[in-house]
Amino acid sequence: SCDANGLDTITSTFQTKYQGEREGFVVKLLEKDSTKPVAMTYFGTPQYDQVYFLDLDNDGRVYIAGQTNGTIQRTSGTYGKDDTKQFIAAFGGDLDTLVFSTTFGNRLTNPELSPSAFMVDNCYHIYYSGWGSTVDPAANRGTTEGLEISLDAIVSTTDSNDFYLLVLSPFATKLLHATYFGGTSTDDHVDGGTSRFDKGGVVYQ
Repeated sequence: SCDANGLDTITSTFQTKYQGEREGFVVKLLEKDSTKPVAMTYFGTPQYDQVYFLDLDNDGRVYIAGQTNGTIQRTSGTYGKDDTKQFIAAFGGDLDTLVFSTTFGNRLTNPELSPSAFMVDNCYHIYYSGWGSTVDPAANRGTTEGLEISLDAIVSTTDSNDFYLLVLSPFATKLLHATYFGGTSTDDHVDGGTSRFDKGGVVYQ
């Protein structure tokens, strides 16, 4: 549904209104087999927004990651850059409170990355994997060019068509690790949703 029908009866809601072109949303059901939500929230802007991944931490907070073409406000003290197009956000378990939100990358117009894996580990570190490719510039597919890497990066250079791995400290307060991964003989990519992190912090591409 592209409106807020039904949300007005749900008390646990951070964002009740559908904002625009496309929107992310999160739903919490009371029982495993229930179809009636007890908590639900939209997340987005009047522009294109897409939630790719969701994960929970050990305390039941709900984390999401995705892309936006709009302006998502970063909360104070988070790693990132204003008005960029990859986002990570977290809610309280009842979806009525925003714990934090941040955006990262360089471009102020289109997302650089297509997210491929996301996870919050047992120590609350946040893991993100994505890929960018300029193979079809007309489609604004993205690029890994210019993304921030850490001093211990596994691969410190990019041909703009690579994987990108990011690890943030709990509640996204600082960058712990970031690296490119890929070669120059092909435009490296992985289809969305087919990569995985485990709770020990290993990514499987």
